[in-house]
Amino acid sequence: MSAESFANGQWAMTAGEDDGRPVIFRVRTDRPYGLVPAAYPHLISVVWKYESDNAVGMPSAADAERMTEFEDLLTATLHKHVAAVLTAVETGTGVRAWQWYARDPDEVVELVNLALAAHDPFPVEFAGDEDPTWDGHSKALAILASLGPVEAGA
Repeated sequence: MSAESFANGQWAMTAGEDDGRPVIFRVRTDRPYGLVPAAYPHLISVVWKYESDNAVGMPSAADAERMTEFEDLLTATLHKHVAAVLTAVETGTGVRAWQWYARDPDEVVELVNLALAAHDPFPVEFAGDEDPTWDGHSKALAILASLGPVEAGA
């Protein structure tokens, strides 16, 4: 496996609803070449709760920009070290949540601290769970299939 195979994945996006408000799902539809799920058995969820400045519950432009910065920082570091792969992102109703699969949670903590050290704190919470069969990713793919992709791309 290489950092390039982690970074160059196929993604699809779809939209659903929660209490009549939109929720956007972005899901990686492939695995990095050569990745065996059991070698990355740790599901790491990262949640950013935000106050929406609009009726539909999406982040403000400033929050969205900061969320992109956060995701880019983590993705660059975790993929470079082939430590974790981003598999899904959900945004809506005051929450953006990222789903990562990692080989070692302690390594991820070290790399996240390294990636974020020079930046103002981000209002995120991390949680971890064992998921060696990638059930969380399967559920994200099922959501994608049930709603139908609205956009696909790398």
